[in-house]
Amino acid sequence: EVDRMREEDKETARKQEKKDKRALTIGITGLLLGVVGLILAVLIYQWQGTMPLAGKTLAAVGAILALLGILLTTAPLRHREKEKYRAMQRRETEENLAGEVTDFLSAYGLQIGDVSPEKALGRLEGDARRYEELLDAREIYAGKEAAYTELRQQADRCLEKFALIPGSGERDCLQDLARKLAEYRNAEAAWKRDVERRAAFEIENDMTDLSEEEENLPSMESLSEQIRDLTGQVDNAKDLVRTYEKQVEDLEEQKEERDRAEVLLSAREEELEAARTAFAHLSLAKDFLTEARNRMTARYTQPLLDRFGYYYHVLTGQDSGAYHMDASAALTLEEYGRQREIAFLSSGYQDLLGVCQRLAFADLMFEETSMPFLLMDDPFVNLDSEKIRGAKILLEDLAHRYQVIYLSCNKERVPLGLSRNEL
Repeated sequence: EVDRMREEDKETARKQEKKDKRALTIGITGLLLGVVGLILAVLIYQWQGTMPLAGKTLAAVGAILALLGILLTTAPLRHREKEKYRAMQRRETEENLAGEVTDFLSAYGLQIGDVSPEKALGRLEGDARRYEELLDAREIYAGKEAAYTELRQQADRCLEKFALIPGSGERDCLQDLARKLAEYRNAEAAWKRDVERRAAFEIENDMTDLSEEEENLPSMESLSEQIRDLTGQVDNAKDLVRTYEKQVEDLEEQKEERDRAEVLLSAREEELEAARTAFAHLSLAKDFLTEARNRMTARYTQPLLDRFGYYYHVLTGQDSGAYHMDASAALTLEEYGRQREIAFLSSGYQDLLGVCQRLAFADLMFEETSMPFLLMDDPFVNLDSEKIRGAKILLEDLAHRYQVIYLSCNKERVPLGLSRNEL
């Protein structure tokens, strides 16, 4: 929103500047014509002693043109006052927008002074995404744990039916059940073989003498009934064992899922701990860097600003008191009680400030060592004629302390006393 408003203001200012120039040109022309007409009317009056109709007409037209010229000439001043009022409103809007961003980030413990709003929002988004992942992992883990508990209870109830103790090694209990099932199947196979052998024996031998039933022996019908009952019980036991085996497989899968969830949770906890450790280290590094920046500011910023002010005065003949420099050597201009970035200045002023700043760096970097040579590739191409005079004086001043290699494609920017061939 701020960028959009600034672009609109720049576009409006460009259009208004064109209108003001056109109005100023027309106004000055009209004013001059009006004054000339009034002077001619006065001369006619003095020459003839009376004011003819042509003289009156000329005086009236001259007065109208002069009045119109005054109005058009003063129009840019009125527009400038309106622009100041609009700039003040824009600054208030920018401050309100900045306050909204600051309040939003402050609600989550972030300060714009530490990082840029874009980085603060990116960090907040990453934390939120990580928090959602951990919540999802925790819900998955809770669901798997509940399912595992339910299946574990079902398995315990099944083990109780076989007179086994739940919770005392389910794997051993299941292996014992499998062993007993194998014994039962072996016994069943042996019984079938005995039945076949008996049938074969009865076919081969006369069983008349053995057909009489003894009083103390059970009848074949009762034995068959018992066998059918036992067979039904065996079948039921087989079905139950198969059911238990299926439940055990399900329990094994659920346990594996639970183990994976536990591993995932452990990994997330380790990542969280690593992130906390990294945050602590970054906080400590921030404190050290802040202290180092303060020391660097106290040591170099003021000397750098003093040298910048010296070169600025040589170039422009003006005082540099309105310019300030932060710990990162970035220049700002004080205007209407606030610091403005130099990027909004003209290209000529930006080049001028850049030259002064780089020369100040050269003075501080090599003040205790041998002076280097300076290579200047037409740095004053965007300066006007008044600033070019200061640039020539600056080159003469630098030549007393540095070896200067100066390149230029325009003789107007050649230092005094040097020809193009010498350059």
